[in-house]
Amino acid sequence: PDDAAVFRHPEGALAVATTDAFPPFCDDLYLVGRVAATNAASDLWAMGAEARAALAFVCLPGGDPARAEEQLEHFLRGALAQLELM
Repeated sequence: PDDAAVFRHPEGALAVATTDAFPPFCDDLYLVGRVAATNAASDLWAMGAEARAALAFVCLPGGDPARAEEQLEHFLRGALAQLELM
């Protein structure tokens, strides 16, 4: 019933992984990145796990590559800012 999966390593250590996907809820991609990071980390926290790494899959609209790079930077800066607070 949890939002994360638990994997047992041969050495006996456990790893917990979670993934979520949702469309941006506003035009502020920095804020969307912060919320995405909070959402993923809260899934781990609810299971008593501690975040050690993060991987972001981000889909951006086609068109101007410079604009897409700027959008990605805003999203990732927001996610990183939030993760650094945790």
